[in-house]
Parts: sequence; structure tokens; C-alpha cells
Amino acid sequence: VSSMNCAGPSGIDLTLSETISGIKGRVASQGQPLANAWVHAYESGCGNWLRSIQSDSGGYFAISDLPSGGVSLHVYGPPDNQYVYGWWTGLGVSHDCNEAATYNPAPGNVFVEIDLEKSGSITGRVTREDNGQSIQGLWVYAHDWDTGNGMGSSETDSKGEYHVPGLVPGKYRVCVSTDENQYYLTECY
Repeated sequence: VSSMNCAGPSGIDLTLSETISGIKGRVASQGQPLANAWVHAYESGCGNWLRSIQSDSGGYFAISDLPSGGVSLHVYGPPDNQYVYGWWTGLGVSHDCNEAATYNPAPGNVFVEIDLEKSGSITGRVTREDNGQSIQGLWVYAHDWDTGNGMGSSETDSKGEYHVPGLVPGKYRVCVSTDENQYYLTECY
């Protein structure tokens, strides 16, 4: 056994804190991990944005340095838009922040299992009534039929086509709206 004499400062006091408060979890769909899903932490009750992170290849995420008190999570699936997105309720996703689950990140960490459903989408084409020509640059909005809440939107491309992804199964009212530079009426169907 050998020993080593270390010359250097002595009397250095260290204070270690407990693990940083945070939320850890996993984003999956039907048990399969979802890489590159965005998880955003907000103050609960539709509060201010706090931090965001993307899930890793195993679907895992960790958001650290969160304040004590209520935190809610807003989740977007991977960039392919095949999954329902919104506020995590503990059982599913809602587009109403008031329905979001509230977590209290204490020293240690809270672990949240998020299971996203596959989503539906609405696609179509917007044309002029008088000549059938495609219209680019209009916004198409999908509103929940019962509540009127906005659920998603898309801008028409050069062919007048739109794709509103990330929708939960249900009935929707589709509205086409213009900006101040276009001369078309806003219409809903």
C-alpha cells in the first residue's frame, strides 16, 4: 500500500444541495418510445413557460431546475406530426391548459409517463369560386365542433393545398381566413 502526500489548501468547506428539482419522464405511443418529442414545462394553471427539452432516442426526457409549486407539461410528438399534441392531463392530451395535470417537482424528481395517441388530420384545397384557381397564403383553421376551440391550423401552399395535423378524433368546423392583403371572405364549413 502506498500513500501520497498532497500539499495544497486545506479547510475548504463544501456545501452540497439535494438533487435539483425537476421532472423526468418518457414519451411513448402504445409502448413504443418517441424520440425528438418536445416537452415544455409551464407554471400550472396556464402560466408562464419555464423550460423545454426534446426526448432522447429512448423517449426519455429530464427538465431540471424547476421552481417548487405546480408545473404543467405541454407535449408535441416528433416533427412528423403523426401524434396528438397538447397539455398532458395524466391520462391523455387536451388543448385546454386548465385540464393539464399539475406536478410538484420536489428535490429528487417526479417521473411522468406520457402516452401520445396517433392523430388525424384534415387536408384539402382552397380555390376561387369564380374560376377554380388555387389560392396561396390563406389560413385554414380546425375548430372543435362542440366547444369552438381552435385545434390546429395550416397555411395554403402554391397549389392552394393545406394539411392540419395533430387532431384528436372528433367533429370539426373548418374555417378559411385571409389576411388584410387578400380580398376573400372568411368562410366556415
